[in-house]
Amino acid sequence: MVQWKTPENYESHELGFCIHDNTRVDSCEIIHHNKNMPKIDRIKEELSWLKIVFSVFIAIDVSLVAWLARNYDKTSGVLIIFGFIAVVVFTSVVVWVNRAAMRRFKELEEE
Repeated sequence: MVQWKTPENYESHELGFCIHDNTRVDSCEIIHHNKNMPKIDRIKEELSWLKIVFSVFIAIDVSLVAWLARNYDKTSGVLIIFGFIAVVVFTSVVVWVNRAAMRRFKELEEE
């Protein structure tokens, strides 16, 4: 199997050189992407997983907010405080998952 490397002054998708005879290869983009296919697949799988986690936490967060809106006057103060704490925690998790997904999207764009 031929291994590929790129000189530091070129983008990896524009120009490649064969290690064994150092000849120029114009089709390095195809070789580069095929070589990194498992990484791309891994990022896509992580995005799928993050989408599920994001959906679950959004549903829990919205449900908690709805419960607080309907029951703030009927429930004890301690339960309302715990509800607000839970909303803050779940909203923070949603923001964190969203940022993690955005990082994965940027990784996918770089590939």
